[in-house]
Amino acid sequence: MPRQQLLLAALSALLAGCTGLGGLFNPLAPERDASELTFQATDFNPEAYPNMAFCAPQEVYMVMPESGGKVGIVDVTFLDGEQMQLTGQYSGVEVAGNQKNRFEGDADHLQNLFGSAIVALPEAPMYETVYFKSGTTRLVEQSQPILDEVVTSVAKRSHAELRLTGHTDTVGGKAFNDQLSLKRAHSIKSLFVQHGVPEQTIAVEGMGESRLLVNTADNVNELRNRRVEISVR
Repeated sequence: MPRQQLLLAALSALLAGCTGLGGLFNPLAPERDASELTFQATDFNPEAYPNMAFCAPQEVYMVMPESGGKVGIVDVTFLDGEQMQLTGQYSGVEVAGNQKNRFEGDADHLQNLFGSAIVALPEAPMYETVYFKSGTTRLVEQSQPILDEVVTSVAKRSHAELRLTGHTDTVGGKAFNDQLSLKRAHSIKSLFVQHGVPEQTIAVEGMGESRLLVNTADNVNELRNRRVEISVR
Protein backbone atom coordinates (compact mmCIF):
# COMPACT_ATOMS: atom_id res chain seq x y z
CA MET A 1 0.00 0.00 0.00
CA PRO A 2 1.17 3.54 -0.62
CA ARG A 3 2.73 5.26 2.40
CA GLN A 4 2.47 8.83 1.17
CA GLN A 5 -0.21 10.85 -0.51
CA LEU A 6 -0.09 11.29 -4.23
CA LEU A 7 2.14 8.15 -4.47
CA LEU A 8 1.55 5.64 -7.26
CA ALA A 9 3.12 2.29 -8.08
CA ALA A 10 2.72 1.21 -11.69
CA LEU A 11 2.09 -2.47 -12.39
CA SER A 12 2.47 -4.11 -15.78
CA ALA A 13 1.91 -7.69 -16.90
CA LEU A 14 4.46 -8.19 -19.64
CA LEU A 15 3.25 -11.09 -21.74
CA ALA A 16 4.45 -9.97 -25.15
CA GLY A 17 6.24 -12.83 -26.88
CA CYS A 18 5.27 -15.21 -24.07
CA THR A 19 2.54 -17.79 -23.66
CA GLY A 20 1.28 -17.95 -20.10
CA LEU A 21 0.32 -21.56 -19.44
CA GLY A 22 -2.81 -21.47 -17.33
CA GLY A 23 -2.62 -17.68 -17.47
CA LEU A 24 -5.09 -14.98 -18.36
CA PHE A 25 -5.61 -16.02 -21.98
CA ASN A 26 -5.32 -18.99 -24.29
CA PRO A 27 -3.19 -18.05 -27.31
CA LEU A 28 -3.66 -21.43 -29.00
CA ALA A 29 -7.44 -21.33 -28.90
CA PRO A 30 -8.66 -17.82 -28.03
CA GLU A 31 -12.30 -18.83 -28.08
CA ARG A 32 -11.72 -21.28 -25.20
CA ASP A 33 -10.71 -20.65 -21.61
CA ALA A 34 -7.11 -21.40 -20.81
CA SER A 35 -8.27 -24.00 -18.29
CA GLU A 36 -9.76 -26.06 -21.14
CA LEU A 37 -6.40 -26.60 -22.78
CA THR A 38 -3.66 -28.81 -21.33
CA PHE A 39 -0.73 -30.53 -22.94
CA GLN A 40 2.53 -32.12 -21.97
CA ALA A 41 5.90 -30.61 -22.75
CA THR A 42 6.69 -33.67 -24.87
CA ASP A 43 3.78 -32.75 -27.14
CA PHE A 44 5.43 -29.49 -28.12
CA ASN A 45 7.77 -29.27 -31.08
CA PRO A 46 9.62 -25.90 -31.04
CA GLU A 47 10.52 -26.25 -34.71
CA ALA A 48 6.85 -26.33 -35.64
CA TYR A 49 6.25 -23.02 -33.84
CA PRO A 50 9.38 -20.93 -34.46
CA ASN A 51 7.71 -17.65 -33.44
CA MET A 52 6.21 -18.89 -30.19
CA ALA A 53 8.20 -18.43 -26.98
CA PHE A 54 7.28 -19.76 -23.56
CA CYS A 55 8.32 -17.73 -20.54
CA ALA A 56 7.11 -16.83 -17.09
CA PRO A 57 4.79 -13.82 -16.85
CA GLN A 58 6.55 -10.77 -15.52
CA GLU A 59 5.42 -7.92 -13.33
CA VAL A 60 7.11 -4.57 -12.98
CA TYR A 61 6.58 -2.15 -10.12
CA MET A 62 8.05 1.36 -10.28
CA VAL A 63 7.67 4.46 -8.11
CA MET A 64 6.45 7.40 -10.13
CA PRO A 65 7.99 10.83 -9.40
CA GLU A 66 6.34 12.98 -6.75
CA SER A 67 5.63 16.68 -7.06
CA GLY A 68 7.22 19.19 -4.73
CA GLY A 69 10.44 17.23 -4.25
CA LYS A 70 8.77 14.60 -2.08
CA VAL A 71 10.36 11.15 -1.82
CA GLY A 72 7.98 8.40 -2.85
CA ILE A 73 7.87 5.16 -0.87
CA VAL A 74 5.95 2.04 -1.91
CA ASP A 75 5.67 -1.21 0.03
CA VAL A 76 5.14 -4.20 -2.26
CA THR A 77 3.81 -7.51 -0.94
CA PHE A 78 4.27 -10.45 -3.32
CA LEU A 79 2.08 -13.52 -3.62
CA ASP A 80 4.66 -15.61 -1.77
CA GLY A 81 4.38 -13.30 1.22
CA GLU A 82 7.73 -11.59 0.75
CA GLN A 83 7.73 -7.82 1.18
CA MET A 84 9.93 -5.21 -0.44
CA GLN A 85 10.14 -1.45 -0.05
CA LEU A 86 10.83 0.78 -3.04
CA THR A 87 12.15 4.23 -2.15
CA GLY A 88 12.70 7.20 -4.45
CA GLN A 89 11.49 8.07 -7.93
CA TYR A 90 11.95 5.40 -10.62
CA SER A 91 12.98 2.80 -8.04
CA GLY A 92 11.58 -0.49 -9.27
CA VAL A 93 11.49 -4.27 -9.16
CA GLU A 94 10.93 -6.84 -11.91
CA VAL A 95 9.28 -10.12 -11.02
CA ALA A 96 9.57 -13.27 -13.17
CA GLY A 97 8.52 -16.47 -11.47
CA ASN A 98 10.42 -16.64 -8.19
CA GLN A 99 13.03 -14.12 -9.32
CA LYS A 100 12.80 -10.55 -8.05
CA ASN A 101 15.33 -8.07 -9.40
CA ARG A 102 15.59 -4.51 -8.16
CA PHE A 103 16.53 -1.73 -10.58
CA GLU A 104 16.80 2.05 -10.79
CA GLY A 105 14.99 3.35 -13.86
CA ASP A 106 14.52 6.79 -15.33
CA ALA A 107 11.83 8.83 -17.09
CA ASP A 108 12.38 7.06 -20.43
CA HIS A 109 12.16 3.65 -18.77
CA LEU A 110 8.89 4.63 -17.09
CA GLN A 111 7.46 5.93 -20.35
CA ASN A 112 8.43 2.80 -22.29
CA LEU A 113 6.85 0.50 -19.72
CA PHE A 114 3.72 2.40 -18.73
CA GLY A 115 3.25 5.16 -21.29
CA SER A 116 -0.36 4.38 -22.22
CA ALA A 117 -1.33 3.76 -18.61
CA ILE A 118 0.23 7.04 -17.46
CA VAL A 119 -1.76 8.99 -20.05
CA ALA A 120 -4.98 7.50 -18.65
CA LEU A 121 -4.14 8.34 -15.03
CA PRO A 122 -5.78 11.35 -13.38
CA GLU A 123 -3.33 14.05 -12.40
CA ALA A 124 -1.99 13.79 -8.88
CA PRO A 125 -3.64 15.91 -6.16
CA MET A 126 -1.87 19.06 -5.04
CA TYR A 127 -1.68 20.61 -1.59
CA GLU A 128 -0.21 24.03 -0.88
CA THR A 129 -0.47 26.72 1.78
CA VAL A 130 -0.06 30.47 1.34
CA TYR A 131 0.30 33.01 4.15
CA PHE A 132 -1.03 36.52 4.77
CA LYS A 133 -0.05 39.80 6.34
CA SER A 134 -1.69 40.46 9.70
CA GLY A 135 -5.33 41.54 9.55
CA THR A 136 -5.44 41.63 5.72
CA THR A 137 -6.10 39.60 2.59
CA ARG A 138 -2.65 40.49 1.20
CA LEU A 139 -0.13 37.69 0.79
CA VAL A 140 3.29 37.87 2.37
CA GLU A 141 5.99 38.26 -0.23
CA GLN A 142 7.27 34.69 0.06
CA SER A 143 3.86 33.20 -0.77
CA GLN A 144 3.23 35.03 -4.05
CA PRO A 145 5.48 32.87 -6.29
CA ILE A 146 4.05 29.72 -4.68
CA LEU A 147 0.52 30.82 -5.48
CA ASP A 148 1.48 31.83 -9.03
CA GLU A 149 2.92 28.37 -9.65
CA VAL A 150 -0.17 26.60 -8.32
CA VAL A 151 -2.54 28.78 -10.35
CA THR A 152 -0.57 28.15 -13.54
CA SER A 153 -0.51 24.40 -12.92
CA VAL A 154 -4.22 24.16 -12.12
CA ALA A 155 -5.21 26.26 -15.13
CA LYS A 156 -3.55 23.68 -17.39
CA ARG A 157 -5.60 20.79 -16.01
CA SER A 158 -8.57 19.60 -18.02
CA HIS A 159 -10.57 18.87 -14.85
CA ALA A 160 -9.80 20.16 -11.37
CA GLU A 161 -11.74 20.52 -8.14
CA LEU A 162 -10.41 22.93 -5.53
CA ARG A 163 -11.07 23.53 -1.85
CA LEU A 164 -9.74 26.73 -0.34
CA THR A 165 -9.78 26.91 3.45
CA GLY A 166 -8.99 30.22 5.13
CA HIS A 167 -7.56 30.66 8.63
CA THR A 168 -6.43 33.47 10.94
CA ASP A 169 -4.26 33.89 13.99
CA THR A 170 -5.75 34.95 17.35
CA VAL A 171 -5.37 38.70 16.89
CA GLY A 172 -8.85 40.27 16.84
CA GLY A 173 -12.28 39.02 17.85
CA LYS A 174 -13.84 35.74 16.81
CA ALA A 175 -16.49 37.26 14.52
CA PHE A 176 -13.88 39.44 12.79
CA ASN A 177 -11.56 36.47 12.25
CA ASP A 178 -14.37 34.28 10.91
CA GLN A 179 -15.06 36.89 8.23
CA LEU A 180 -11.37 37.55 7.54
CA SER A 181 -10.60 33.87 6.99
CA LEU A 182 -13.45 33.62 4.47
CA LYS A 183 -12.30 36.79 2.69
CA ARG A 184 -8.82 35.32 2.38
CA ALA A 185 -10.19 32.16 0.78
CA HIS A 186 -12.32 34.20 -1.63
CA SER A 187 -9.33 36.35 -2.60
CA ILE A 188 -7.48 33.21 -3.69
CA LYS A 189 -10.56 31.90 -5.49
CA SER A 190 -10.76 35.12 -7.53
CA LEU A 191 -7.24 34.61 -8.80
CA PHE A 192 -8.00 31.07 -9.98
CA VAL A 193 -11.18 32.27 -11.72
CA GLN A 194 -9.23 35.04 -13.47
CA HIS A 195 -6.98 32.34 -14.93
CA GLY A 196 -9.87 30.34 -16.37
CA VAL A 197 -10.66 27.87 -13.59
CA PRO A 198 -14.48 27.45 -13.53
CA GLU A 199 -15.97 29.10 -10.45
CA GLN A 200 -18.31 26.19 -9.79
CA THR A 201 -15.34 23.84 -9.30
CA ILE A 202 -13.96 25.89 -6.37
CA ALA A 203 -15.27 25.46 -2.82
CA VAL A 204 -14.32 28.01 -0.15
CA GLU A 205 -14.66 28.02 3.61
CA GLY A 206 -13.41 30.14 6.48
CA MET A 207 -12.36 28.58 9.77
CA GLY A 208 -11.41 31.77 11.59
CA GLU A 209 -9.05 31.00 14.47
CA SER A 210 -10.66 27.64 15.25
CA ARG A 211 -7.94 25.51 13.67
CA LEU A 212 -4.61 26.99 14.59
CA LEU A 213 -1.54 25.46 13.01
CA VAL A 214 0.48 26.80 15.93
CA ASN A 215 -1.37 26.91 19.25
CA THR A 216 -1.05 30.33 20.82
CA ALA A 217 -2.72 32.43 23.46
CA ASP A 218 -5.28 35.07 22.49
CA ASN A 219 -4.10 38.16 20.56
CA VAL A 220 -0.85 36.55 19.39
CA ASN A 221 0.48 37.58 15.98
CA GLU A 222 1.53 34.29 14.31
CA LEU A 223 2.27 34.14 10.57
CA ARG A 224 1.80 30.39 10.26
CA ASN A 225 -1.81 30.67 11.41
CA ARG A 226 -2.69 33.37 8.85
CA ARG A 227 -3.09 31.08 5.88
CA VAL A 228 -5.22 29.61 3.10
CA GLU A 229 -4.83 25.90 2.48
CA ILE A 230 -5.23 24.94 -1.18
CA SER A 231 -6.35 21.43 -2.04
CA VAL A 232 -6.56 20.41 -5.71
CA ARG A 233 -7.80 17.11 -7.07
